[in-house]
Amino acid sequence: MKNKLYYMLLAGTLAFGSPYALRAQTDVTDTYLKNPSFENQFTDWEMTELQAQTNTSFTLKDGNTYVEKWTGAGGHVGNASVSQTISPLPNGVYQLTAAAQNIQENSSATQSGACIFAGEAQAEVSARDTYTLTFTVIEGQTTLGFRAEGATGNWIACDNFRLYAVSNELADVQEELQRRINEARELVSEKMQKDVATELNAAIEAAQQETSATTDENVAAVATRLKEAVTAAETSIQSYKDLQAVIDEALAVDADESLTGAADFNEAIKTAQAAADNLEATTEELAAAGKALQDAILLFSVANPTDEAPEVVTDTRYARGSTMAFGRSTITGVPLGQLKEHGFCWSTNPEPTILDNRTTEFLSNNGNIYIMRNLEPSTIYYVRAYAMTRGNAVGYGDPIKIITIPKGTMTWDYDYAGDAATNERISSAVASAVDYWNNLTSIKGVNISVHYSPGTPTADCSYGGWMRVGANASYQRTGTIMHEMGHAIGVGQHGMWWSASLRKDGDRGDWLGERANAVLRFWDNNPDAVMTGDGTHMWPYGINGAHEDNGTEALYIANSLITQGLGEDGLPPSGGGATPAYVF
Repeated sequence: MKNKLYYMLLAGTLAFGSPYALRAQTDVTDTYLKNPSFENQFTDWEMTELQAQTNTSFTLKDGNTYVEKWTGAGGHVGNASVSQTISPLPNGVYQLTAAAQNIQENSSATQSGACIFAGEAQAEVSARDTYTLTFTVIEGQTTLGFRAEGATGNWIACDNFRLYAVSNELADVQEELQRRINEARELVSEKMQKDVATELNAAIEAAQQETSATTDENVAAVATRLKEAVTAAETSIQSYKDLQAVIDEALAVDADESLTGAADFNEAIKTAQAAADNLEATTEELAAAGKALQDAILLFSVANPTDEAPEVVTDTRYARGSTMAFGRSTITGVPLGQLKEHGFCWSTNPEPTILDNRTTEFLSNNGNIYIMRNLEPSTIYYVRAYAMTRGNAVGYGDPIKIITIPKGTMTWDYDYAGDAATNERISSAVASAVDYWNNLTSIKGVNISVHYSPGTPTADCSYGGWMRVGANASYQRTGTIMHEMGHAIGVGQHGMWWSASLRKDGDRGDWLGERANAVLRFWDNNPDAVMTGDGTHMWPYGINGAHEDNGTEALYIANSLITQGLGEDGLPPSGGGATPAYVF
């Protein structure tokens, strides 16, 4: 009987109501899971931020390969995942096991943020162990795997996924369906759009009918419909809650009629409340109503400050790309830690305010570098620093004019000659590096042609963009690609790199170009900083080896901006050019 049951499972013919209904654990890994122990790297798996590894450090690995993400002890690996969708998969109860860990080396403390999962079920992963979870399939498929979301360990790993069929009893499937129906019913009383509520109730009713059916023939269809209806309901409910939260915030503001703009502010509250009461409003309309009321709160608050504004100076030094710009400021009168917010605002009008566009995002590098994103290329902007006290008094610096540069049009291709993990690392790194340069330089007409070359110790690139990347995973990263792209546009490759007009002392010495040095002085907040280099490298921010790639956006932005500066100084990218300095 056991053998017959097993072969029926292999054939996918086991059905509810058959005399061979499954009631005991049966290993179906080979039937449904592909590459369960990663012996073919990430083939048949979806992966982000993990690497295949063949060493013996993860002692629970099965076979030759496991997958991992690691950073230095004391660090956090953050996010990563590997998953596989199994479809079709007969409805029933299953058990998933996997060897996994989420640890801090040299520490016995329990770590958080990682799990193995299947569908909605999950088992938290911490110490190195074999983890197990039980889940029920009612939609004819499931997605399972390992994921880390803000994992606190410095080393996560997993391997040897095993799938077991536990039961295909109709009662178990209907029990799971009823559980989901009960969860869906809890949403019915919440405020949501009328058509969303109608579909939710209809999906619940259709699913409820299947809880008394004699087969599971229609369970997958009604379960899928119910899941989609619940997702739509949750989105709709949250939209109304978000808007109501802004209304509640506005109602808490003292809007005495004697205050400046009180009448307009109260009218804005009424308009937002009308949107919140409209069960036929679209999600976009609800979001727009919330944004309009948030703007009204800000406008009313800054029109009626309760303390004195700080003094703000906009630094006249700045940096810009095609879709991003960067500024510094000096704020006096109120310590930064006591301010409500501080940043930059911008507009195409000469007098920008915080009611236009503003950012409080900054990088720390000898002071704050504020980041203005999502700008339009080749556009004149006026930007200025600001600071707001907790009493809503706003101080502004003087506006300065910034002209964004034309957007870069670099392209890339890759031969995908490595294994799946290698291809993922290299292609992701190239895509990232080219994206940074296209948003922060005006280089055009350059194609980076990347080739996997296991015999290459690190990586190399010719003037023009023909690049080889070796097997060392430490060099299959964004920073390495950016360094090699520097050679593609002339660093160490073009005669101008050694030109007496641009380089002091020939092949090794300070860069004499004005634009690249201006970027460096702004970025490091050091009026005496100077770019330097030799026949292969440039310093700083040249990312001259894996040891110089700290993986930060600050590093990649600095590299991109200095690259643009080199082109403006006269280093000519192959195939096209960075816009020369005289244009600006």
